[in-house]
Amino acid sequence: MHEGYPDLIPRGDFLKDNNQQLATEIAAIDPSKQCTIVITAGTPCPDFSVVTNRKAGTSLPEGNKFVQFANGLDNLKGLLQGRKLIVVAENVIKNDPAGCAYMSKRLGAEPVVFDSADSSLVSRAR
Repeated sequence: MHEGYPDLIPRGDFLKDNNQQLATEIAAIDPSKQCTIVITAGTPCPDFSVVTNRKAGTSLPEGNKFVQFANGLDNLKGLLQGRKLIVVAENVIKNDPAGCAYMSKRLGAEPVVFDSADSSLVSRAR
């Protein structure tokens, strides 16, 4: 638990999670479907980063975890129909515009660039 958010339930590694069990837990907590569910993710970055200059992205082992996340998210959305979901996925600025377009399409979202220097001492665009 996070002390600032006592009701927060971190799930950990999505590859080890069970979407059916998660949907059951959510139904028990919010049977009337009134809550907004916020799904956050920090998908692996090395296979997409401009620092590594790799073009393969999702075909590499770490980059493929995004594909697995997106597939699992699609499954979870199906199990949570009728509920309001917000998805926030953090990653690096892509070295390949096609990779950014793919991720945006899979998540049904537009990318936003945020430079951590705007809120901390470290300057690293994300």
